[in-house]
Amino acid sequence: MSLLDLHDDDLLEIAGKLDLRGISNLRKVNQRLRNLIETRPPTHDFSSVTITADDDLKVVYDSGTPSGQETILYSNVEQNAEQNCLVNQKTLVGQDYREVFCRDFELNIRYQKGVMNRLCVVEGNKSLGFKRICETLQSRNTNLPVKFLRIFCDFQRQVFQILSAVEPLTLKSIHILLFRDSTQQLDEYERLEQWRSAEELDGNVNVDSSTHFRRLLHFRKVTVCVERLFLKDLIVLRDAFLTNPHNQKFKSYFPQFPELQEFMDLLGIENDLGDLEEDSLSKMYFRIPNSSDVLAIGVCLNLFKFRRLVVAEKYAGKNVIEDIGTVGFFQR
Repeated sequence: MSLLDLHDDDLLEIAGKLDLRGISNLRKVNQRLRNLIETRPPTHDFSSVTITADDDLKVVYDSGTPSGQETILYSNVEQNAEQNCLVNQKTLVGQDYREVFCRDFELNIRYQKGVMNRLCVVEGNKSLGFKRICETLQSRNTNLPVKFLRIFCDFQRQVFQILSAVEPLTLKSIHILLFRDSTQQLDEYERLEQWRSAEELDGNVNVDSSTHFRRLLHFRKVTVCVERLFLKDLIVLRDAFLTNPHNQKFKSYFPQFPELQEFMDLLGIENDLGDLEEDSLSKMYFRIPNSSDVLAIGVCLNLFKFRRLVVAEKYAGKNVIEDIGTVGFFQR
């Protein structure tokens, strides 16, 4: 019996048992199968999708079960062989590996049903066809439900395109690493509901001045980079952490902080600038008034961190200053 003699329900049952590449190949047989799979697609419920481009292009689809991870590797058969490609070591004649990837990705991601824990897109040495990925995400009837979004790419506009395609009600964490844009414009991000509703921001989001810190306080946890750090903006952070339990962590790397020694003196840190090292924090612990929580403030040559500690074990054995009114930093 020919495959095409089967009833639609039987064909869909077969499609449901195929791997991701098999489904992609099945829909190429003829227009009937293509229409059938598009109108009654196999339900996808990936827990994470990771796309990485370096010498090859690799996609990992993970359904969150011990046997539910599938890795697909796309590459040229040999250097400059643009018309032949390998997909998991199988040769496809007359096809470019990037086009094959885009078709597979469109089929697999368009019908994602559940909330995805993680979507990670890493653009390396080879072009991923970023525009095609964005178009695929935006072609869905609804925004893609994702909790954790990680984007490593060259430019802010690429982050904006992917960020705008995910569901703001499910998005919890944004991790951005830009390879080429030196500083980012927060105005662009602030237009997006996804940016305004997420709880955590991490990566190398680089702002030119710490005066922008107040615009990031809607995030519960923040890690950024700042070109110029000013003491007055640390006072703004201080007030936010003392009054709003929503703010849990604020960490920033800085190349320029002219008032660093003054900041240390106000905190009561005994070390001098000459004693500080990069990435090794000198920390002080302060009891937050009318609360059992502790505010930990750390600083070193290239970064500072504010952290609200809400579990007693985290600061057990630490020298907690109970009366912050005796500390210069809290008197200004």
